[in-house]
Amino acid sequence: MSGLPTNYLTPTGREEAWRFTPLKRLNGMHDSATSVIDRISIELVGSVRTGFNIETVSAAELPPKSTTEDVIIQRVRATASKVTHLKIDKEAIVSEPIFLKRSAGVEKEFSRTVVTAGAHSKATVVVENEGAGSIGEEIEIRLEAGANLTFISLQEWNENAIHLGRHHAIVGRDANFNSITITVGGSLVRLLPTVEYSDQGGSAELLGLYFATDGQHL
Repeated sequence: MSGLPTNYLTPTGREEAWRFTPLKRLNGMHDSATSVIDRISIELVGSVRTGFNIETVSAAELPPKSTTEDVIIQRVRATASKVTHLKIDKEAIVSEPIFLKRSAGVEKEFSRTVVTAGAHSKATVVVENEGAGSIGEEIEIRLEAGANLTFISLQEWNENAIHLGRHHAIVGRDANFNSITITVGGSLVRLLPTVEYSDQGGSAELLGLYFATDGQHL
């Protein structure tokens, strides 16, 4: 267990980015005094790895390529010592979806994942989230030149789960990125899908769907 770094200001709810979020329901994830567990809870479903590979590397080996002002993501970066790296091979055409599954426990967790789509590759990546934990996560998606990637995120959390995350795509020359985010579970889910272009000719489409019942903040 480790305490969160204290060199970031804890949100008060008066900030524009946080004024619609009920901070009292974040289970302390935004508070610098909160302790979190450093572990990897996301894993590949199945054993076939044709056209891609997944590994765990140190955070120093795979630093973020993007900047962020989000305090949760800043703390994720400062806390997570390991990164899950899914790398799709250059020019690979992966015909079947690549499924990643996260089954969070009851502990508070910070997690970083990087998805790299090699040049002129084509693939679909599906991330399935379930369980009852509290998680802050960053998924950085890097599309090299001419890559075509569909990224699907499914939030099927238990009713008491807390999920705070950023899914950030960096789209290279002539690359195409499609994102679909679906949230139907959890007590509070706050996801920030964002895109930046690193070269000319890239395109992106971001779609989202949520279904909230009484008591959910999605």
